[in-house]
Amino acid sequence: MSDYTQIEDYSAKDALSTGDPDKLILGADIDAELAAISVAIATKYDSGDLATQAEAEAGVLNTVLVTPLRVQNWADANGGMVGDIQALADPGADALLGWDDSAGAAIGFTLGAGLQFSGTTVDVSSAGSLIDVQRFTSSDTWTKPTGAVSCLVYVVGGGGGGGGCAASIVAVAGAGAAGGAAMGWIAASDLSATETVTIGAGGAGGSTSGGNGSAGGATSFSSSTSLISGFGGNGGTGATVTATVKNGGTGVGSSIGGDYTTVRQWSGCPGYMGMITDSPANIVLLPPGPGAGYNKGGSWEVVTAGARGNASTTYAGYGAGGGAAGNSGSGSGQGGANGVAGECLVLTFG
Repeated sequence: MSDYTQIEDYSAKDALSTGDPDKLILGADIDAELAAISVAIATKYDSGDLATQAEAEAGVLNTVLVTPLRVQNWADANGGMVGDIQALADPGADALLGWDDSAGAAIGFTLGAGLQFSGTTVDVSSAGSLIDVQRFTSSDTWTKPTGAVSCLVYVVGGGGGGGGCAASIVAVAGAGAAGGAAMGWIAASDLSATETVTIGAGGAGGSTSGGNGSAGGATSFSSSTSLISGFGGNGGTGATVTATVKNGGTGVGSSIGGDYTTVRQWSGCPGYMGMITDSPANIVLLPPGPGAGYNKGGSWEVVTAGARGNASTTYAGYGAGGGAAGNSGSGSGQGGANGVAGECLVLTFG
């Protein structure tokens, strides 16, 4: 498209003397001016060349003009993403532009713990170096290290105690269950300079008169606004009547709340039952409940007729349940084994 530029300066002719040949306006001069005007008009858009809303939304024509309003019509008709981007306010911090499907809109995502911008790159490694490890097997206080950015916290509750077995009966008690466990991320900025760590004790084994095992205690890492906790495993059922096999303790779970991002939660493995194999009553004591998710319980133990079964006490891992007691007819009463206390592990990244 071209603009019209005047060829002849007609007002200048007014100053010329009468009789000056340049004072004349020739038909050729007028034709040249009209031709220039005609070209300019023919190559310009007029009001009929503006896109309609339907044309703007379709976005396929290249022969019409699109006004700012029609640009907005196009943006709204094409997923709304362009309009969403235009409407975004300056967050005042680095953010990633993306689509939030639940909101049906383009938004600026903020970076979570362990991520940071480095120029035009989202850097994981420089923000995710392990700088501190604190492990707790008894209740204590965690201290935030210098340079902390985020923390990965793992807790497991105490294991339940194994059931006891009364004297002079053929019976097997139930083993204790393992404690529940949880693992979660939390930003170091959401934690105070010190935080409370509570370690759940292992549950006491049942008495020699066939008492039930006690439940283990809960392990927790707490702040003023957030709590992550693994519950204690339940104790095994004691045996007081001959020719019985009692249930092991039931497994329990965990909880994560507040500012934590959940990685995983486990329920503790239930305590195992033993068995009576034949007459004259051999009994088999199975291992106690494995510790939350991965810790093993105690070993197998076979007790022959006429002997007393000891509670299995071979365990591996914090939060394991206590072994159950058994009796094959003539032994004295035997108490169940205690569960193993829980644990808390805090890995800090900077």
